[in-house]
Amino acid sequence: MKKLAIVGTHPRTRENAPWYDPNFDIWVFNESPQNEWVKRWDVDFQLHKPEVYTSRNNFVRADHWDWLQERRGKPIYMQEMDERVPDCVKYPLDEIIASLPGAHLRWWKSSPAYAIALALHQGYREIALYGLDMSSGTEYGYQLPNFQYWVGVALGMGATILELSNEQYFTGALYAYEGEIQIPRSYFAERAELHRPALKSARWEVSKMQDRFKEATGIAGSPAKASQLLSQLEDLVLAAAQISGALVSSEEYAGRDDPIPRQEFERAAATAQRDTEQKRKDGWVAHGEAQYVWNAWNQSGSDAARKQFIEFVTKALNLLDEAGVRMGVYLENIEYLKQVDELITAAGGERTVKALEGS
Repeated sequence: MKKLAIVGTHPRTRENAPWYDPNFDIWVFNESPQNEWVKRWDVDFQLHKPEVYTSRNNFVRADHWDWLQERRGKPIYMQEMDERVPDCVKYPLDEIIASLPGAHLRWWKSSPAYAIALALHQGYREIALYGLDMSSGTEYGYQLPNFQYWVGVALGMGATILELSNEQYFTGALYAYEGEIQIPRSYFAERAELHRPALKSARWEVSKMQDRFKEATGIAGSPAKASQLLSQLEDLVLAAAQISGALVSSEEYAGRDDPIPRQEFERAAATAQRDTEQKRKDGWVAHGEAQYVWNAWNQSGSDAARKQFIEFVTKALNLLDEAGVRMGVYLENIEYLKQVDELITAAGGERTVKALEGS
């Protein structure tokens, strides 16, 4: 029996599929065979309703229905036989439900689930998974647990998962074994180590843009050029400030020896968010003042207006920097909240917390 590669569309790992290895059969989904990144394929799944796959408004491939009506001699699995599709094969749902353990639960939430089930039904026991990174919280939020379930069914039936391109969905702390109530100080130190070089690079970009902006606002400068560069400078200042705020938080927590409760991250995030909004409001006022005098400079060429524009821009950028730092603090503490919640859940959840608090 050949090995099987089930390949989804996510670009992060689909290119790693064994396109040129004849020992593998390749199964893909929907419009994928029409795309250049699919080097070859043996089976396609089009399990949507006819009104979907025949639509001329297909946002992926408007010519998909035309493609389906051409014969290629390769199975295209569909819910029901469609005589208009020469390669159509009816998906054997009833047979699979009768033969596979757990299939009777009717937990079918995605095309990859149907593909894994069919592979097991057909006897494949060496399966590789690529391009199935279900990263969208909207479409894939309800599909992911089902996909994980079918990987478990495959392993339970003795199949070998050769590649698991979305291994991040199968990792994490073991409940009750590996969880903690405190984030280790090393975590904060590692975050700081990530932020330091990022901040250095961001500040370098700000410095280069400041030089260009200074030239554009010089005596022989151009109001139009200055306006264009200001927008870019504001983006760079904000990005650098956010990294700076994140670094401040990570260094502060890394240097602590006392226990840091979850509520402290929550309070720090709430305070930083409130401060950010105030700084932004002040910045909008200063930006409006700068825009007003820019109009005067642009229309009259007045040197006084040019100098006043520089003054108001400096004020607006300083406020933007302060807002960015507070936003960085907010976002960093939100990350800590997520981290500590995951650790608490893995340690036993609310029951563990109450026990430690003596509740």
